[in-house]
Amino acid sequence: SDSDGSITPSTATIDAKITGKGIPSDLVDALATGTGLAPGALRRGLGDTADLEVTAKGSLKDATAKLNFTAPYATATADLRITDSLLTSQTPITIRAQGRTLGELVPQIQSSLAGQDALKIDTMPELTVAVDKARIKLPTGGVPLDLRGASADAQVSLGEARGTLKLDKGANPEPFTLSGFQARITTDDLSTIKLTSASRATVGGRSAGMLDVDLDVGGVLDSNGAPIKGMPGRIAGRAALKGIATAIAQPFGQATGLELPADIGPTLDVELTAATLEGAIA
Repeated sequence: SDSDGSITPSTATIDAKITGKGIPSDLVDALATGTGLAPGALRRGLGDTADLEVTAKGSLKDATAKLNFTAPYATATADLRITDSLLTSQTPITIRAQGRTLGELVPQIQSSLAGQDALKIDTMPELTVAVDKARIKLPTGGVPLDLRGASADAQVSLGEARGTLKLDKGANPEPFTLSGFQARITTDDLSTIKLTSASRATVGGRSAGMLDVDLDVGGVLDSNGAPIKGMPGRIAGRAALKGIATAIAQPFGQATGLELPADIGPTLDVELTAATLEGAIA
């Protein structure tokens, strides 16, 4: 605080280390009450116990912070530095989670698969998130966060999902594989973001579709550097689904009332091309 007792975060300093070994996941589950997760989801998704280590030292002028989280089925690490209120990542911020973690923490996946027998997923994909070259200016003096100039190179990877799929109602189930989904989000200035992704699916060893996305998204910040509400102001690029087996999408499209294989056919090709002017999307 300054001489008149006002709090001044910009001059505050910290020197702390928090370590927890063998933290019961039941305790974390209790803290997650009200998040929408099912009781016991974190314990089942992370494992029975977890280790956590957080260190932080310095001020907004010059500080370092490190995080290491380790559980049987998930890990997270971060090594950050603050220089003159500018937060940067020293190494890629990483999150890794096994398939069971994804299944428990994203319950919508299992609920979409319930009540049908066309698609069964026996092995959920492993998830890896890596955020490199993160750079963001932290607010000082009580001003709101301004995300203009923020940058990052983030990659999201999903391992193989395996199960069985019936291409027709009376057909026998065949082995199904959704090959590793890869998505990359890059930005040198958060006002413009580039998104690319790709994935492939096979059924019985035969191609069952592919996904390719290459989009540039702009106009996501307002004039003060805050996220806008609603759709981005500019989208340009393409997204394509080619030869996708409609039986794969059926469990996730049940709410529409359509029987995709019967109403559309066994496969589907969709290609979307976007080209908007700044501010054209309200």
